[in-house]
Amino acid sequence: MKKWMEYLASAALICSIVAVFSLTVWQMFCTDNWVLPPDERERPHQTVLSVQHSAAESAPAGGEKAPQPSAPAMGEALAAPGGEGQKAETHTQPAAPEETTDAQKGAADAPEETADLPEEEQSAGMALLIGDSRGVGLAEYGDLEDTDFFADVGMSVYSVWKKEIAVGERGKTTLEDLLSAQSYDTIYLMLGINELGYDQDQTIRTYADTVERIAGLQPEARICLMANLHVSQRRAAGDRVYNNENLDALNGRIAQLAQERELTYLDVNPVFDDESGALDGQYTSDGVHLLARYGDTWCQWLRENG
Repeated sequence: MKKWMEYLASAALICSIVAVFSLTVWQMFCTDNWVLPPDERERPHQTVLSVQHSAAESAPAGGEKAPQPSAPAMGEALAAPGGEGQKAETHTQPAAPEETTDAQKGAADAPEETADLPEEEQSAGMALLIGDSRGVGLAEYGDLEDTDFFADVGMSVYSVWKKEIAVGERGKTTLEDLLSAQSYDTIYLMLGINELGYDQDQTIRTYADTVERIAGLQPEARICLMANLHVSQRRAAGDRVYNNENLDALNGRIAQLAQERELTYLDVNPVFDDESGALDGQYTSDGVHLLARYGDTWCQWLRENG
C-alpha cells in the first residue's frame, strides 16, 4: 500500500512537470513575444514630423480626406516628400514669409479707380466766346461744338464785367464768376463796334484791362482777339461813327495789342468783304449782322484758323 502511494505521488509530480513544460512550449510557439525585446514590445509606433505638423494633427478620424492646406506664402520652402511607403516627412525650416499689407493683397484684383475730376479739369478743350450781338448770332445759328457763349446785344468792354448772361445750363452768371468756376482752353474776345462812340484811346485802355483780367482768371487759356466785322457800304454811308474807317482803326489797335501781348489775332473780314473792303451785301440784310445761313461758314473758318 505504501509503495502504491509512492507511485501515485511520483506520477503526479511527473504530470505536473510535463504540464508546466507543455505550457511553456505553447507560449513560445504561439506568440511573438520571444521575437521582440521587452523595450520594443512596449514602445508605440511613432511618425517623425517637422515643426509643421498641424495638418497631420488635425486630420479627421475615420479615413476622411483632410482639407488641402492653402498655398505657402512667398518665400516659404517645403521639402520634397520621401519615397513610396515612407511614413515620415521631413520639411525644411520655412523662411519667414514676406509681409503683405491689405492694400497690396487687393491691388491686383481691385478695379481701376477713376477719380472724380473737378469741373475745370473735366472741361479741358472747352472754348468761350465773349461778344456782342454778332456773338449772339454765332451762338444761335453757328455749329461750334464744346463752346460757351457769353454774348449779348449791346455788349462792350465797358459793360462786360457788369452784365449777367445765361450761359448754357449754368443759368445767369457774371463773366468773373464764369471764369472763376470753369476752365477754358481757348477764349475768343469779339468786342468793339458798340464802343465806336467812345474815345478810342480810352476804349483801347479798357480793352487791354479786360484782356489782362481774363488772363488773370484763366492763366492757362489761349486768348484770341477777334477783329470786328465790317459794315456794308450802304450802312456806313453818311454815318460818322459806325463806318468801316473807324472799325479799321479800332481793329488795327486791337491787332497791335495782340502782338504786344503775344496773343492770337483773328480777322474773318476777308471771307465776307466785297471788293471795296465793306461787308458784302449778299451776306447781310441790315448791313451789320450776317444772315443766319452764313453762321456755319464763320464757324468753319474759326475751326480752321482759331
